[in-house]
Formats: sequence, structure tokens, C-alpha cells
Amino acid sequence: PSCKLLYVTPERIGGNISFLEILRCLYEK
Repeated sequence: PSCKLLYVTPERIGGNISFLEILRCLYEK
């Protein structure tokens, strides 16, 4: 569920954290 939110967050931040956020999301899964 949070994965979708993390996908949109990176675009707002810049794209650098997107990688870590997505990895964390997949890890939590």
C-alpha cells in the first residue's frame, strides 16, 4: 500500500531517494 505513495514521493524529491524508498518498500514486502 505504501509502495504507491513511495513511487510518487521520489518524483517530488528528485529521484535520488526513490531508489532507497523503493528498495525499502520491496524489503518490507
